Amino acid sequence: MNSELDLSLLDHGAIYIPLSNYPKRQNGLAYAAYRSMFFRKNHIWIEDISKLNLDLNDKVIYFHSSIYIPQFSRLQYSVELIQGKSLFQYLLEIEIGSYVAISVKDDGSQQIKENALEEAKNLGITLLDNSKLRYSYIWLARKIDKESYEVIHQECSCEELSWEGQLGDNYISIKSSGAHGGNYSSVIINGIERSKNSRGMNIVSWENEEKVNSTNFDTFSTIYMQGSLFKATPSKFKPNDARFSVVSHAGGMFQGLTYTNCEEAIEWNYKVNGHRVFEIDFELTSDGELVARHNWQSYLYDHLQQKKPEGVGENEPLSLDQFKKLKVLNKYSPLTISDIYKLMTNYPDINIVTDTKYLDADIIKAQFERMISAVEPYGYELLLRIVPQLYSEEMYSIIEEVFPFPGYIYTLYATQSSDEQILRFVKNKPIMAVTTYPARYTSHFGGKIKNLGIEVAVHTINDVEKIREYANMNVDGFYTDTLSTMVIKSEIMREQTEIEVYRDMLFLYIEKRFGRVPIKVLDVFNELTKQELKAFAPKLFLIDTLEEFNVLLEEWGAVRNMNLSSE
Repeated sequence: MNSELDLSLLDHGAIYIPLSNYPKRQNGLAYAAYRSMFFRKNHIWIEDISKLNLDLNDKVIYFHSSIYIPQFSRLQYSVELIQGKSLFQYLLEIEIGSYVAISVKDDGSQQIKENALEEAKNLGITLLDNSKLRYSYIWLARKIDKESYEVIHQECSCEELSWEGQLGDNYISIKSSGAHGGNYSSVIINGIERSKNSRGMNIVSWENEEKVNSTNFDTFSTIYMQGSLFKATPSKFKPNDARFSVVSHAGGMFQGLTYTNCEEAIEWNYKVNGHRVFEIDFELTSDGELVARHNWQSYLYDHLQQKKPEGVGENEPLSLDQFKKLKVLNKYSPLTISDIYKLMTNYPDINIVTDTKYLDADIIKAQFERMISAVEPYGYELLLRIVPQLYSEEMYSIIEEVFPFPGYIYTLYATQSSDEQILRFVKNKPIMAVTTYPARYTSHFGGKIKNLGIEVAVHTINDVEKIREYANMNVDGFYTDTLSTMVIKSEIMREQTEIEVYRDMLFLYIEKRFGRVPIKVLDVFNELTKQELKAFAPKLFLIDTLEEFNVLLEEWGAVRNMNLSSE
């Protein structure tokens, strides 16, 4: 980790690739836990670029090493500098009277173009430009005043170059080999190698033998110093896109059936419906394996066209062997937790939401301990793509003792807690979303959840009209069996855009009429639906003073709370 990095420069939810990887302990689980806790604290994902699928990635990526820039550019990412010093800033800041040697390795020419070319010439770098791909280059100069150098030696060639001689009390030897001439850099001062010997311009400056500075600019990729902070934005990036806008319920409907939780259902809904977040039901077998199944009740065998093994009682778990032999619809593949990890490896943008159902502490612990022990062959980083659903406040601390997942969903179908109790529980915890069912939901409650920075989802919705209705009621996402990602997201975007337009118009009117809008007013407005905003607007236009506005807010709040209590 770069200890000097200002994390406030990074967007929430983005990926950060450190200059050097966090030292992995022998237990990879500890590193996964570190990354998880880092995300909780900073809302930033630490990643190793070698494990990222850049084709599928839809997150902003921050990085330091400029060697990644060509790769990002080829994949249509837009790359920009966030923090750093340019080659020319660096040369201008060198102490007057210092000597400077530049030796190119591989290539140092491709970013010496356009505006950079003019700045280079102003400093006396006149023989290198982007037409000299993979050429060797040596530049030796002395800083004579604040903005200029006296060039002692300069040479550019497709062959290896060298220069040596006495400068004051120091004997200097410089070599440059571009990719065509040997591919190395060397700057030796009094027998001591000072070059970084990295791609691009290796720069050594010195006033005397004791005061020597060495750095590198990878001017094949960028004119900015190594260690600068860059931002790569994929073309598919959508700001403010809710993580749980679409959750595929029990793997999604497949062959006309719900609750199959089978491999083929996940793959079909991934490819056809564009689902990327899959809620999976989990049960333990009689011999302790974690498998994808809604329950062990008799009706589910009939529903999935399975023959219940003889001697198995009602709601009695199968053994792992029995479970694996029972195909879904006589031909599709039931899944163990290991099978799910294989799927996650094959589909790097799949995330899993767990539906483990039980409130008993011993069962919860056994389920999640098996989830952790099974992941090792596939890489502990897969745990960062699992989002446990909580059914009670107590369940949170039980799971935390097993592994600190990056975030949780609090689902409300099993709790009798009031809205206020739920709000107190989720505040200041790593709760990413609250999920509830239509009969339990109100837009007022959803607005309060969203004001905590937590997403709101409703289950299980398979009707486009219902998507429109709830998207207008502060709902960010939907669990669904059948609807595609495109359909749901387009409806959410349409409704939320209309709501934002109404809010912005009212905010603008209030500011123009009464001055700056207090934060508490913004919070109230963020809870209102489109219909409520439409109803509020005519009353607002009839008032003339700030006092009348405050009275209207109080009256509106009282009427609205009365309506909510009668729902």
